[in-house]
Amino acid sequence: MDRCPGCNARLRRQIKCPRCQADLSEIIGSELSAQMWLSIAIQYSLDSKMGQSVEALVISIRLKKTKLAIVFRGFLIMQQCQYVLHLLAQKQLLPAKQRLYNLRLLFPYSQQLRQINLFADYLWVND
Repeated sequence: MDRCPGCNARLRRQIKCPRCQADLSEIIGSELSAQMWLSIAIQYSLDSKMGQSVEALVISIRLKKTKLAIVFRGFLIMQQCQYVLHLLAQKQLLPAKQRLYNLRLLFPYSQQLRQINLFADYLWVND
């Protein structure tokens, strides 16, 4: 954090704002926690543990929405949509729906995920 959220003063890596004397330790702590959870999410993704990766990324974004976390979220959604479509093509409907459920936690208002979910529902009913 470069500036105080209260008075916009430059911080220069200080925990206490030099102008308004606000204690910023909790905010700085949450930023560090967000970075840690994002690193965990990326490591889980590299280890092919997508469920844990999604959960860790959700925690990271709730703590602080960074550009890197948003880009990684988009990457995970794109990658997992391809996997879900592959499962649907193989008529593995239950694993596909479970994966979609986890993805909707990550990005609940995604038009792409909503359309794939409707398609999965259609296949489920017509199976």
